[in-house]
Amino acid sequence: MARKLKICIEPECQNQATSAKYCRMHYIKNWQAIKAAEKTKAAKKLNRYVEGIMKRSPDKTKPEEKLNELDFAADAQDSDSLAEDIGYTDPDGVNDLITRIKVDN
Repeated sequence: MARKLKICIEPECQNQATSAKYCRMHYIKNWQAIKAAEKTKAAKKLNRYVEGIMKRSPDKTKPEEKLNELDFAADAQDSDSLAEDIGYTDPDGVNDLITRIKVDN
């Protein structure tokens, strides 16, 4: 039995669909919108997952509150041993490396 060809979903296009239900030409034309839709879908999926975990969690605090409760001093001590593991043994170099780390808020 022969496989059915899937046709591009763009109106009046009769080319074979190769990527995301579009032919190559229309995939490139709609690439930006396709990627934006994928990001939105991934964000919604992640939010549903986190909300499901938070519902089942016995600890009813919000994730933002948990982040504020972390002890960053202990993390700084761990960073020294991590830096030695990856080859940074100069203390000034380690401090310089730590100050250049970007944190997204």
